[in-house]
Amino acid sequence: NLEDESVLTCEATAQARASGAKILLVHVLQSPSLRAGFGAELESAAPESRRGAAWNALLHMAKMIEWEGAVCEPVLLEGEPVEQIPALAGRRAVDRVIVATRSTRGLDRLLTGSVAESLMTALDVPVCVIGPRAVHNPFRSMRGGHILLTLSLHHDRLDCVQLASLLAVRRRSILTFLHVLDVAGMGTASRKDARGAARASI
Repeated sequence: NLEDESVLTCEATAQARASGAKILLVHVLQSPSLRAGFGAELESAAPESRRGAAWNALLHMAKMIEWEGAVCEPVLLEGEPVEQIPALAGRRAVDRVIVATRSTRGLDRLLTGSVAESLMTALDVPVCVIGPRAVHNPFRSMRGGHILLTLSLHHDRLDCVQLASLLAVRRRSILTFLHVLDVAGMGTASRKDARGAARASI
């Protein structure tokens, strides 16, 4: 979404600079009848005008990213994001996708939320989701900091552990593994055994 400029582009730039990756800055232009992604002025414009406005916005964002020291290529697609983004990721051998969710209620929540969730299930690469309450930290591009990896010990997802470990090494960050143990209904002995098993797994 072109309204996600600040947090989304800053996060993408920080990750790209840390890994030396190239950013594909993608926007999928949808039908005006599906959502008002650019506000009333752009939505009421003719299709060709909408494409031009979207492309100009992408170019501006790409220049800002490159000014920050990351290589960036703007890409404007048309259609459904849940179809176009995975197809592009496959064609261009993308190894990570960063997407923002801005809305938390109503029709916008139904549309934008479903896009992020659908991408997480459709893509075979890690998807980084920037929530609507995320605030850009100007020091995030610096080394150090703290990375929190929430784990379910009922699923064998070593790829998540590997990605978090790689980020922590590259950024020289502290990596914390978190698992919330459900001990409801357990006795004292059972709780002790469950905690011991969880600690061993982590």
